[in-house]
Amino acid sequence: MKTASSTRHRVGARAALPARINSTSEDSRARLPALLCALLCCCWLPISCQREAETSAGSASERVTLAGRAFGSTWSVKLAEPLDAARAANLGEAVQTALDRVDAQLSNWRDDSEVSRFNARRDTNWFAVSAETARVTAEALRLSELSGGAFDPTVEPLVRLWGFGPARRNGPLKTIPTDESIAAARTHVDWRKLHVRSEPPALRKDDVALTVDYSALADGHALEMISSLLEQRGRTNFLAEIGGALSARGRGPWRVAIEQPWLETRAVLRTMTLENTTLSSSGTYRNSFEIAGKRYSHLINARTGWPVVHALATVSVVHDSALMADGLDTMLAVLGPEAGWELAERNGWAALFVSSDGALFLEKPTTEFERRFPRE
Repeated sequence: MKTASSTRHRVGARAALPARINSTSEDSRARLPALLCALLCCCWLPISCQREAETSAGSASERVTLAGRAFGSTWSVKLAEPLDAARAANLGEAVQTALDRVDAQLSNWRDDSEVSRFNARRDTNWFAVSAETARVTAEALRLSELSGGAFDPTVEPLVRLWGFGPARRNGPLKTIPTDESIAAARTHVDWRKLHVRSEPPALRKDDVALTVDYSALADGHALEMISSLLEQRGRTNFLAEIGGALSARGRGPWRVAIEQPWLETRAVLRTMTLENTTLSSSGTYRNSFEIAGKRYSHLINARTGWPVVHALATVSVVHDSALMADGLDTMLAVLGPEAGWELAERNGWAALFVSSDGALFLEKPTTEFERRFPRE
């Protein structure tokens, strides 16, 4: 097995946060300070997109940026070709409609979604779902098998127990769950008890109390829906972004920056150019809480029932499939800096691992990531 090079950086006493992915279609080296400053108030929208959004309405000859909100986060689409205001508004509405469809399929936050209705069922019969939900389920089960069950779409009882997902409405936990409550929740967590078929699309569970959570795949699924929609409408050169994932089509050129995993400051970890591929990032501190001086991540290892405790701060994955990139970053983050890196290296995935001990962070790319995106 080839051994990828690693780079160690000193970060003082800062605690780690997951790398956020920011984008600009121009040569970003001279613009990164402004981009990072804008991040504090733009909530994921790149500064280049923000500027173009301010000017594009007045001129059909300039690039157009569409933007909105979905899944409790933001989305944006940057089009490399000009588009008049009326057609841009129509396209933006179509993108929002597609995202609303994803929400109606996969959201655990609404009782009428396909996922929530399946979770509420107390029988083991086939439950009809959309073809998209069936495909997401099939991908989730494949990742579960690859990870030996560390990644598991049936982890929802543990997500709820640890106060994440919709349970977050009640605020962060004040005390950690007992061993007994974790063991009880784990009796209903087992990806092997979840089944999917494509014709007609449906889900089935062997345990009537089994429930699913597809939040680790929703952004990737949404990006694929957006990309398909744009391509159907003749748009072949664009950068779509939702949450912490980017999907680039055409030559742009689409220049992006991954932030260093720091809590208190904003700085660039790497810059890279994307072309006809997807970049997705997942980390252990993006959604977390602290009890008695110890931080608990939203990433839960289904095999133990506990949030991950390793030193891995972030994983960024580049893959042709947005759904695969989104699922892989979470799966590798759960597996950790050693088992996750080894699995990614063995499969030839382009992945960047960043670990931290609070004083130092270690950047470790896989061979494929280093080949495709050498440090500039």
